Amino acid sequence: MSGVLVDYGHLATYTGLTQQSTANQNNCSSKCTNKAANDLNNAALWCGKGVANGAYLYAMSAVGTKAYSTSQRSTKSLVNIAAVNQTTCVCPTGWTSNTSTTSQVTTDGRCKKSAECNLGSNPPPNGTSIGGTNTANGWGFTWGNGVAIWGTAANGGAQSCRTIQVSPAVCKF
Repeated sequence: MSGVLVDYGHLATYTGLTQQSTANQNNCSSKCTNKAANDLNNAALWCGKGVANGAYLYAMSAVGTKAYSTSQRSTKSLVNIAAVNQTTCVCPTGWTSNTSTTSQVTTDGRCKKSAECNLGSNPPPNGTSIGGTNTANGWGFTWGNGVAIWGTAANGGAQSCRTIQVSPAVCKF
């Protein structure tokens, strides 16, 4: 059996020589079913608890050392699908995306532009960091015969990002 078990704890006490009798098992199962009636088909409750998509929910009962039996099961499997969001970041006008040569959309969050300088006839290799130990933490880098600077909020080259919901969350049975 796969699914989520609902534990309602101790619902009744049975005494005497027939504590684990069929009658007491049935009574316990009935109490469990009544306790679970409002919860098992409440999709919002289980989605809120992070129960996996496709799960069935079970209320189980047992008396004493007898094996657990299913008192009630959700009638359908839970549909719990998270919302899907998409974030798009673009470089400001005059800046170039670090990841695209055809648009200002940047997938790594970096924008760059030429610093308008000429390094002469023997420039350092492409990607040589300027102002840092690597291109990720420097203020710029060499490319071709020039220098490119990374965009930041301070120099007006920081990307702007917008997140939209592509599909909403779904929670139901």
